[in-house]
Amino acid sequence: IELINKRGESGLFDDSDLQLLEVLSSSAALAIVNARMAADLVEQEKMRRELELAAEIQRNLLPIAPDPNSPIFGVNIPARTVSGDFFDFFELEDGRIAFCLGDVSGKGMNAALLMAKTASLYRCLGKTSDRPGQLMAHINAEICETSTRGMFVTLVGGIYDPKSKLVRLANAGHEPPLHHLAGNKFLAIEAEAPPVGITTLAVPDDGYVEVEVSLADGPLYIFTDGVTEGKLTDGSMFELAGVEKLLTENMDQPLPFRLNSVVNEINRGDGPLHDDITILGLDAATFDDLFLDFEISAQASELKPTRDRLGPWLRNSGISIAEVKDIVLAIDEACQNIIRHAYGGDSDEKINLKITRQADKLLIYLRDFAAPVDVEAIKPRELEDVKPGGLGTHFITEIMDEVDYLKPDEGAGNLMKMVKIIGKSQ
Repeated sequence: IELINKRGESGLFDDSDLQLLEVLSSSAALAIVNARMAADLVEQEKMRRELELAAEIQRNLLPIAPDPNSPIFGVNIPARTVSGDFFDFFELEDGRIAFCLGDVSGKGMNAALLMAKTASLYRCLGKTSDRPGQLMAHINAEICETSTRGMFVTLVGGIYDPKSKLVRLANAGHEPPLHHLAGNKFLAIEAEAPPVGITTLAVPDDGYVEVEVSLADGPLYIFTDGVTEGKLTDGSMFELAGVEKLLTENMDQPLPFRLNSVVNEINRGDGPLHDDITILGLDAATFDDLFLDFEISAQASELKPTRDRLGPWLRNSGISIAEVKDIVLAIDEACQNIIRHAYGGDSDEKINLKITRQADKLLIYLRDFAAPVDVEAIKPRELEDVKPGGLGTHFITEIMDEVDYLKPDEGAGNLMKMVKIIGKSQ
């Protein structure tokens, strides 16, 4: 508030004084608005950094991605910067594997803090507990005593013994885990007690009820409601039937591929997620390296269907959207070169494509059945050279870590080998 008194004989303000004061007040108002906006921006930036720090802490609470042949694998995709979902697994001294997956009620920082607390308690106490039901009862008592009123955690916890292939687990108010049995049947393991953090009175003295399942009968899947309630491209919900359908269609694929196929069905990267997505799987079966093998006619009309087939397969193989786009571009350019230069245009001859995922390495083989080409003549040109043609080879060599031209083991034709190190550019 500014008080202005006029000096002079009359001490009264006139019209000229009013105009001057209006100009001064407008400038002062603008300065005040700018100062408030600057303060808001500083506060927003501070909050953004705090959220990023919280998100980083949450990511560090997730387990390190296991070996591709590990019997357990999980995926967590936050809908916002921080997540209320979590999963964890760790090996015990006797070789068994303890695991858990949970979903905190609510959103935002309070949910993130409760998530961090619950996950930390499970990992700390889980290393000394032999019974997941008792472990979850101890966590329930702690959460009931210290958490914000009205907040709770749906939680599934268990222990897997690779020797016997038995899983012992308890369910505290969570979505029913699915046991995939022979004949493409799914057994839902319903919760028999309320979520963690609501009350200690509804939990038996000896802990949450435990059930035992054998992975010799099939894999086990645990997920949050963000999976079943995820939105499809037409706006409908994915639902449990959609989850079961995808898991069945990909049952002959390794565990990471199956889980990624579910996640990528609702996380297409084209908009915000409805809710956090978290899924954990356990499987006693072993699989060979992830492998894709198919053949197309050497015709330009075959290229789009090929791109459409490659994209989802690569995403389900655990490759980022950005890297998938690059890999699909390189393969597409290589196929175009085969059609144009090896076959001299559209042909009824074939192009064989094989892709193998080995840990962080993607091996791509393209074979044609045309006359042998001069490898020395296949050279990328510089981007500054604006004449038509030749840039496809440039894109391929820029995207791939290795490009070799080989002779097929048998028969006529040419064999192109490309190698891409996954995650190298991230």
